[in-house]
Amino acid sequence: MYENFAHYREGDATDWGPNTFIKLGLDRRNWLVSNVEGAQPVGRRMRLPNEFYLECRYSAYMPEVTRGILGWWKEPVTGKISFQSDRGDTYAIDWVIRYGKETTWRDPLGSALNAKQYYHLIELPGEAAKEIGVLQPTGTLLVSRDHHVIRVFMDGQAVAAGTISLPGQLIGFELDVVKAKNGTLCFTDFKIGR
Repeated sequence: MYENFAHYREGDATDWGPNTFIKLGLDRRNWLVSNVEGAQPVGRRMRLPNEFYLECRYSAYMPEVTRGILGWWKEPVTGKISFQSDRGDTYAIDWVIRYGKETTWRDPLGSALNAKQYYHLIELPGEAAKEIGVLQPTGTLLVSRDHHVIRVFMDGQAVAAGTISLPGQLIGFELDVVKAKNGTLCFTDFKIGR
C-alpha cells in the first residue's frame, strides 16, 4: 500500500480519520493535518502480516509559546503510534517530540553552524523509553515488525526495539495527527510493505 494523497486537493477531507483534511506544504507535498485541537488518530484497517514495515514522512512544527525566566522555549508535542488486533487489543507506542537547546555542528566544508535540535522520545509498552536528537523537524518514521519483534526508526536511526505481544492478527494501525497551541504533527507518503 502507498498513499501520498496526490489525488486530493488542498482542503479536501479524507477517509483516514475524523477532523482531518489535506494541506499543501511548502515542499509541494499533500499533508494530512487536523482541523480541531488535540490528537486525532488517523490510519487504516487492514490485515498486517507477521513481517511488515510501516513508513511515512512526518512534520512537526513547534512555535515558541511559553516564556519563563530563562526566555522562550517550546513545549513538547505528544502522540501515539498504535496497532490493533482482531481480538480488540491495542499496542500503543508513545511518541514525544521536544525542542532542545542550541547545538553547534560542522557542515561538510568545516564551517561551524548553530541550530536547535529536535528530540524524539519513543516508548514501547513494557520497555524503557529511548530518545534521539535530529536537527530538522521533518523526516521519516519507520516501524517494522518481524514476528514478535518491533523496531522504530527515525530518519534511519534505530530508536527503540521491543516485543509486540498482542494475541491474534493485527488488523490496523493509527498515528496521531496533532493540532495544539504548542505545535502540530502531520503525515504524508505512507508505505506499508513486507
